[in-house]
Amino acid sequence: MTLNIDLADDQVAALTAKAQAQGVSAEQYARRVLEQDIQTVSRRRHISEVIRDNMRDVPPEDLV
Repeated sequence: MTLNIDLADDQVAALTAKAQAQGVSAEQYARRVLEQDIQTVSRRRHISEVIRDNMRDVPPEDLV
């Protein structure tokens, strides 16, 4: 599939700079970012895991 995205000049500059910093083309960088985002969506966690992670650092005395 081919996807064309219209970006403002400042967005193109930011994309190019991030890609160069990682030693890849802007197209390769954009593909990586999209792939990571798609993987993140497919790895949804159960709400109990999210709550447990958010509460991990709360001291027990604050839970009463």
